[in-house]
Amino acid sequence: MTIITPTGIAGITSITSTGNTLQFQNASGNAVNVSGVNVTSGTDINVSGIVTASGFVGNLSGNVTGNVSGTVNSTGLSTFSGGIQVGATTSIVIGDTFIKRGSVGLGTTDTTGRNAGVGTATGTLVFNSSTGSVEYYSGTNWNQLARNFDATGGTKTFAGGKTIHTFTSTGTFTVNFGNNFVDYLVVAGGAGGGGGWQGGGGGAGGFRTGTGIPVNSSPGSYTVTVGGGGAGGNDSAVSSNGIDSIFSTITSTGGGRGAGERSGFTDNPASTGGSGGGGSHGNPGPVNGSAGNTPPVSPPQGNAGGNGLSSPAPLALAGGGGGGAGGAGGAGTWLRFRVIVPSAVRMRRWPSPLPSTA
Repeated sequence: MTIITPTGIAGITSITSTGNTLQFQNASGNAVNVSGVNVTSGTDINVSGIVTASGFVGNLSGNVTGNVSGTVNSTGLSTFSGGIQVGATTSIVIGDTFIKRGSVGLGTTDTTGRNAGVGTATGTLVFNSSTGSVEYYSGTNWNQLARNFDATGGTKTFAGGKTIHTFTSTGTFTVNFGNNFVDYLVVAGGAGGGGGWQGGGGGAGGFRTGTGIPVNSSPGSYTVTVGGGGAGGNDSAVSSNGIDSIFSTITSTGGGRGAGERSGFTDNPASTGGSGGGGSHGNPGPVNGSAGNTPPVSPPQGNAGGNGLSSPAPLALAGGGGGGAGGAGGAGTWLRFRVIVPSAVRMRRWPSPLPSTA
């Protein structure tokens, strides 16, 4: 080891070490500040005190004590026993996870990615996009952090950061705790078609959607009524309307039945509803379709059914289409056609009984 003290060597600007270690000390054996010296070689440099340089090139191993300013590009494992402090407007970023003043970003994973973390440390936090919640690892299981709002009922799924409750039959939406405002989509049952002679189509059930329905833990339970479809008509029976669907203050009206004509030439008119039923050919004249959006709401929950067709007789007989949420039902139409028989073709009547082919 080469040792340079103020009494041993003075007035130099460059030193090349021939040993493994180059060290600067004062007469008492303490480290001294070195300024304006270029160290061009040496395996190890041991310095006690402050080292100021325009940059360090190469590997830096061992302990670094004190303040380090500027950009530090580090590969491998860096251990800091005294903590890490960053400026108020800066952050520590690892992928989509970050730490900055006033907030911590957990990033996003899903259940598959979460479960891939075998050997996860107890207390680990993740945001699970599959469940739409923050979860923590207890050492044996993943658990959701307590929420300000929780509800059950229907089939529960998650999409776009929202929790969705889907009811395909009548049930109960239960708020376990908390208060919130929910979005809704309520669809009523469609009506039966008119049946009989050129009956009209049944109207679609009312379609209503919106936001801002308040729900809370008191009363906590909200009945969800899912309306079924109406029965179709025939020569001896009249079709029926669809059944209303209801959630909280929102009612979607069942579709209106389609018009029909029973045996005996008795007309059954179309009915109004969420969307109106279509008309039939009628006797003696056509039966019109019925209005939709009944009772009226805004925005409209449906549209009118199309009119039936009875002219010109006897070929032009057609029922109208039932109305729907996307538009009104189409009116009945008929197709003109004729059969042309070439003059060279003669019709022959076979004798009765037909001749034997034996």
